[in-house]
Amino acid sequence: AYQDKEGFIWFGTDNGVVKFDGEDMQLISSRDGLTDPVVFGFQEDESGKLWLRTYSGMLSYIENGKIAKYPYNEKLVPVIGRSLINFHYSESSGKLHFMVRKGQGTIDE
Repeated sequence: AYQDKEGFIWFGTDNGVVKFDGEDMQLISSRDGLTDPVVFGFQEDESGKLWLRTYSGMLSYIENGKIAKYPYNEKLVPVIGRSLINFHYSESSGKLHFMVRKGQGTIDE
């Protein structure tokens, strides 16, 4: 579970991510554009994008209520293999810094 800067609570599940606003729950799934249905982690960047780490290692983010896939997932997934990824995306620099069991790296635009 994760609470974003606006106070919404997000739950990672094996069927997508659920947003709870204190009253209603909204499911966001792979049908909505999520990279895969199992969500393991969250990170909110300085611009307010909520980044989602999925089972496959691919990343998605939610911005202004819409889901998008990280455009460089095809570069990221072969590097991380089956490792779990820890990451930080910086909107100001456009760089994704990541760490996996085998090492660390950066992907920029």
